[in-house]
Amino acid sequence: MIEVKSRRIVFPLEVLYACKISAVDFLEWVKNFVAKRFGDRVKAEIGSEEAPFSEPVYPVLWLEGVQVSEEELDELELELTTRIFGFYTRLTEREKEILRKRVGGYSLQQIANDLGVKPQTVVTILKAVRLKVSEFFLS
Repeated sequence: MIEVKSRRIVFPLEVLYACKISAVDFLEWVKNFVAKRFGDRVKAEIGSEEAPFSEPVYPVLWLEGVQVSEEELDELELELTTRIFGFYTRLTEREKEILRKRVGGYSLQQIANDLGVKPQTVVTILKAVRLKVSEFFLS
């Protein structure tokens, strides 16, 4: 019988939001990242789970591997979390707030009004987010 090993990585929703506004398929990026190292020996999927005490729902990246060692999965988990959280920590609080509003259906004008800035400022901030996405997930 073949042993299946798995890993669970919880990550911030804003990572998905940033990829969404940048037309980057995050799951596809993860699958390509994993396939370059392990071919079809490791599969990746995204799900979600609710945090304790009725906190928000967070996305979860599930990795399942066959014919891989625990050490190999540890290294993969470290590489992915370093990339994902490296990106997340580069986002400013303002960028995160704008991402949440934009993905929540707010127009540029509504976001600008809520934040007390001009719509062009919102556009500039979204451009900065897209640039960060391309640096972390497309290079």
